[in-house]
Amino acid sequence: MRHRPRPLVSGLTVATATSAAGVAVNVATENGASGIAWAVVAACTVVLGAVTAAADHLLAPAAEAPPPDRMADAELLIECEIRPDGATVHRMVAFTESATREALRAAAPLPAPARLELEPRPRLGAVLITRRRSNGIARRLEAVAGDYPGLYVRLCVDDSLQRRLDDLRSAHVVVLDDHCSVANGRGPSRTLVGGIDLGELRHPDGRGPRAFLIVLTCRDGGDDEHTAALRRSLDHPATLLSCTGAAPLEHRPVLLPALLGKVGELAGTTVRDADVCKAVDEALAHARRVRPQMDWDRWSASVIRPDTEPE
Repeated sequence: MRHRPRPLVSGLTVATATSAAGVAVNVATENGASGIAWAVVAACTVVLGAVTAAADHLLAPAAEAPPPDRMADAELLIECEIRPDGATVHRMVAFTESATREALRAAAPLPAPARLELEPRPRLGAVLITRRRSNGIARRLEAVAGDYPGLYVRLCVDDSLQRRLDDLRSAHVVVLDDHCSVANGRGPSRTLVGGIDLGELRHPDGRGPRAFLIVLTCRDGGDDEHTAALRRSLDHPATLLSCTGAAPLEHRPVLLPALLGKVGELAGTTVRDADVCKAVDEALAHARRVRPQMDWDRWSASVIRPDTEPE
């Protein structure tokens, strides 16, 4: 309904302009094609053309923003169930700590007869943190996660550092797909990947991230600088998968879905370091079979243990 006035008004304007131009031409012809008559024709044409353009511009629908990525929006799912007896049950599933806080705040104004059920988050959560707006890899990961009910995949393309940290801290599998850099200031240098300091991943209360598998697709993610920074952030051992040199873009759509599929097999079990390393080895073996022409030997996995030495 909102787009109907545009063609109607535009059509009327064009019709009026055509009629006016015809009348002006007739007047010019009847007056012996004098210069003044033809000047009137030209003026009518210019004025009516401008009016037509202005009307079309004012009635044109505003450009719509691209729809948000459906994976990037899934922080808090809310369902409302109305049962035959009239009881109302609000069910919420929170995937990040900030979403959990929002769910608890939302529970306060519920009407008295209603009941809130806050479901626990899935056992295994994976997050892909990247600045790349293309979500082709994310869709592949989501398709893999669909085969494992205990696995949830989240895409974070937000430029907010706090949002990135929130997603990273709440996931069991973290894929940090971004460029690395070193920030030098008055204090010690900081190892940054996508603006995230690998040495400052702890929660505000001092707890380390819950991840048992960290994938760095930045250049030389497994060198001493990166691993030393991660040790400062961890409370428990975590497996690090990284690439020597720059990680080729064409490796990601092959390796990451295979890796997530192997991790998905661990959902519902007690995950040990040996299980994670085995999953990584099997994913790399699968990648070699699928794309034998690629240099998969550049990827390696190692177990990073917390830095227990006093500062």
